[in-house]
Amino acid sequence: TRWIDDILAAKGYEKVHLAGVSNGAYLVQRYTARRPQNVGKAVCMAGSIAVKGQKAPLLKMMRLFLPEALFPTEKNMKKLVAKLTFSPEALISDQLNMQHWLALLKYFNNRCMMAHKIEGFDDDEIAIIRGKARFLIGSSDRLAYSPESLALLDRYQLSYRIVEQAGHAINHEKPEVIHQEIIEHLLGR
Repeated sequence: TRWIDDILAAKGYEKVHLAGVSNGAYLVQRYTARRPQNVGKAVCMAGSIAVKGQKAPLLKMMRLFLPEALFPTEKNMKKLVAKLTFSPEALISDQLNMQHWLALLKYFNNRCMMAHKIEGFDDDEIAIIRGKARFLIGSSDRLAYSPESLALLDRYQLSYRIVEQAGHAINHEKPEVIHQEIIEHLLGR
């Protein structure tokens, strides 16, 4: 929250729209709940709602990302992209995209992430998020798409869309759909 506060202050922004993917979706929710006056609309891609008392899906994440994430070679990145996407061929054949994925994992600081615990939101915070956020989840997302996560979104009456033929890399796989969803949400449709 302080980090985003600092960015906004440095840029001179008082109110912004936010979008985040995966853990970034959680960061968007957290900032929205803590600083609702600073957030117009929020888009959370490849993530669900974190509820107080609910355990973080650490084991699920480890099963998905390991062992490939520990050894960020080109071969392992292809395997990981295949696990994270609906149709990996197009992403894997795009050399620039693969360089991006390789850099993400090669320079990812696991120790830095361990310092940041996912804290679930209470009913009041979820009400704030509900008024501002739209969730976009791929139908093949092995992290965000599950009966439990969809039940939470429904239970708390959060706006969401399931994007067919997309996985955890939803913004890479279906950029046109995601761009249109963001535009529609920002326009209040």
